[in-house]
Amino acid sequence: MFDFCLELYQFALEELEKGRTFMEIELDLANRIHGAGYEPETPQIHRYNMAGVMPMGSPPQPGDFFTVHPNLANQDYTASAKFGGTIRMTKDGKAEEMHRTPAKLNIV
Repeated sequence: MFDFCLELYQFALEELEKGRTFMEIELDLANRIHGAGYEPETPQIHRYNMAGVMPMGSPPQPGDFFTVHPNLANQDYTASAKFGGTIRMTKDGKAEEMHRTPAKLNIV
């Protein structure tokens, strides 16, 4: 599940750089999660500029920052995984990761 979350995270970053809307990316992530036999949990991209309101019908703009946070569960919700980080869109339309530590799997 963790590897799949990481794959979804990288996919989201690539799609953000294509100028697609937040909703288009959110729907693609949900479809990929369902297609793999899992259930999506909570929004996959959220906390737009710390205001809590996402402009779902718009693409990200330079200076925007938000959390890309793919998370999913098995069909009976007995196991889940999430992976994510804070992203800032640069003036040249690149998704810049704000965290500086490498991702690792933590089992609780």
